[in-house]
Amino acid sequence: MKNKILIVPYSFDDQDYYKVRPVLCLTGAVGEFQHIIVAFISSKEPKEFIETNISINITDFGFQETGLKVTSYVRPYRVVSIPITAIKRELGTLPLSLQQKVTEKIKHLFELA
Repeated sequence: MKNKILIVPYSFDDQDYYKVRPVLCLTGAVGEFQHIIVAFISSKEPKEFIETNISINITDFGFQETGLKVTSYVRPYRVVSIPITAIKRELGTLPLSLQQKVTEKIKHLFELA
């Protein structure tokens, strides 16, 4: 499941509003309730530069594997744990060329490197 791009109901900051959105799965299923940790993906270019954002450009090699339709941005600081039963469907897979970049950005974000 890791590195898959999924469609799930995602809660926004007000916690009362859910919208079905693409997310990047960061882990395999864990625990009794089979939760995964996912990061929000948006097609809107961030208004401010955040060093840990990752762009998935329509011109990137392997973009078609993602299932996304337009250039999008993974936001690793917007993560949530969800049960795998919340997955609506799988869109695609993050290209191998971007998987290492995601790992590096997450290490930087959580100060693990």
